[in-house]
Amino acid sequence: MKKIYIGLLFIFVSGATQAQLVKQWDFSYGGYDSDFIDQLLATADGGFMAGGISLSDSGFDKSENNFNPGTFTYDLWIVKCDANGNKLWDKNLGGTDDDFYYRSINTGDGGLLVMGSTRSPLSGNITNPPRGTFDMYLVKLSATGAIQWDKRYGGSGGNSASDGIQLADGGYLILGSTNSPQGLDVSDPSYGSDDYWLVRLDSLGNKLWDKRYGGNDSEGASRILRHPNGGFLLVGISLSNISGVKTDNNYASGLSDIWTVRIDSSGNILWDKVLGSLENDYNADAFLTPDQNFIFSCLNFANIGGDKTENTYAVDDFWVIKTDTSLVRIWDHSVGGDSNEDDMGKLSITSDGGCLVSGTSYSNPGFWKSDLNNGPENTWVVKIDAGGNKVWDKTVLTGYSHTEAGMAIQLMDGCYVMANDGDGFVGGDKTDTSWSFDYWCVKYCDASAAPVAAFTAPNNICPGTCTDFTNLSQNASSYQWSFQGASVSSSTDINPTGICYNTPGSYDVTLIATGASGSDTLILNNYITVYPSPPPQGIQQSGDTLYANQGAVTYQWYFNGTLVAGATNYFFVAPASGDYNVVCTDANGCEVEAVIFNVIASVPEFFGGEPVLVQPNPFTNKITFLTKGKTTIHDSFGKKLPGKEIVVAGEQMDLSFLPSGIYFLTIENGGKAFAIKLVKW
Repeated sequence: MKKIYIGLLFIFVSGATQAQLVKQWDFSYGGYDSDFIDQLLATADGGFMAGGISLSDSGFDKSENNFNPGTFTYDLWIVKCDANGNKLWDKNLGGTDDDFYYRSINTGDGGLLVMGSTRSPLSGNITNPPRGTFDMYLVKLSATGAIQWDKRYGGSGGNSASDGIQLADGGYLILGSTNSPQGLDVSDPSYGSDDYWLVRLDSLGNKLWDKRYGGNDSEGASRILRHPNGGFLLVGISLSNISGVKTDNNYASGLSDIWTVRIDSSGNILWDKVLGSLENDYNADAFLTPDQNFIFSCLNFANIGGDKTENTYAVDDFWVIKTDTSLVRIWDHSVGGDSNEDDMGKLSITSDGGCLVSGTSYSNPGFWKSDLNNGPENTWVVKIDAGGNKVWDKTVLTGYSHTEAGMAIQLMDGCYVMANDGDGFVGGDKTDTSWSFDYWCVKYCDASAAPVAAFTAPNNICPGTCTDFTNLSQNASSYQWSFQGASVSSSTDINPTGICYNTPGSYDVTLIATGASGSDTLILNNYITVYPSPPPQGIQQSGDTLYANQGAVTYQWYFNGTLVAGATNYFFVAPASGDYNVVCTDANGCEVEAVIFNVIASVPEFFGGEPVLVQPNPFTNKITFLTKGKTTIHDSFGKKLPGKEIVVAGEQMDLSFLPSGIYFLTIENGGKAFAIKLVKW
């Protein structure tokens, strides 16, 4: 992989609306055989993920073999890169038969959920047996690419996953398609040949429930979006008229339209609606916009009719439509040139509320298209603002070739990564040779967009705490940080981590963000507040009772390094000999710890050869017995209180009726009796 920086090369394109896109780098990612990219995804660390399918064994940028080398069976291949295009890791996923990639989503832990379909047996890194001809295939990856779990679901037919969304409880809603009859993982009967299929998972990928949606013909699901008014919106393509659970006819019988289904959090239908033209609409994509509306895209060759208000310019055009939350049209455009636009279906949202529409184009300059191709078909990307106005378009040039696929995303730094299958020879913006079909990615920054420095971090911290900074800058490609009062005074990382502050006080943070059109400096005075150190702690022993210094807000006692449940007062009665420590927090949440070693408790530790453990002690309401026997309780005045027969270890006794104080518990078993001291808080 060869890295090329072109720092001051401005690419001017015709038209008053054209941006000045400055190429930053281009990379080919691949092995010796064919690798086909299907998705770009911006990640929370400022970089991106490229996902698709691969025939290659290890070599060049691919670190793992295909699971059925030498055959024409595909595996999923994930490549994780930083914002400079450097590969951080890659992962080959699948088994010994065909495995296909559909989409990945970011997860809250910084990892990925990868979605697709498989017909592989138990093999490779697939750990679940087949269900049908193809199964929904899901893999949870950590932030470093380690497999955390994989799952497959389906009925006896074909099943796939096309999109997903992570929920507040850490679980997932997975949207896919199925043509399976009822049975196995598919709970509902079929409505037609193919239906939308929604699967609810817990955080470990275990299925909780599933729902099915469709009419009497064929449906193909593509996206699941949060609805601003609650619940979710399912998006795909439908050939059905009113039938099954579909209540809205297509605009032209026998032709496909976009079909949307709004559901509640339990998967129940609230309403459904068709968006379409008078011709076939296919390759649907959709996003929720920052202004809480929806934007949809697809490919069609339709003139005015249905929801479409503009004629096609030639053959197939990209059709983009923005709606409100009830799917009422706000604007729509037929986006194209004088010939055929192809490989559509890639839509992404930009930070200004607009979108990038991408695919490939056979067109010459004219209408929406500004640049000449240098082959029959080139990747073409169009930037549209929130009001539906063209901002710029970009024809991505490689060596003379027939380029398939086209996609684009905006990174956290405000710049753009565009990609295709990389079969083009070196030429145009392509400087990195492809051995076959590769994932080819190229980054551009808008030279006309001024950089804006911005960041956030946890900024009220305790002494000795290390904090991580999240860069929110736009239109910048390099960064210079300064950290007053920190153990590390400066950094050029995008997102500096582990910046430690040891001394109480208030400290400035400075960020200089530099882009193609200049720099922006942000100084936040007294941004980091390091609280005063909490008062020192100590432990005093009086008999079996250990006392920490009073005045802290919270206390937590530990015995031999293990947390003692319920031991949260400033004093603690040691039930056994050993080492004890207490962790105390002040009003700012800052911790201080005290330790006492080799405490000799007067209470014997064993009874009848079994450990006598009553937990917790001290207690507030209930105690749990880890031994059995007949119990008797006396208060500190010798008054006998009700006891009970403990039949098995693990039984509980509710003592919430007792006032706070010291009590003595006697346990009788096998002719022996043993007494321990209890403390009720």
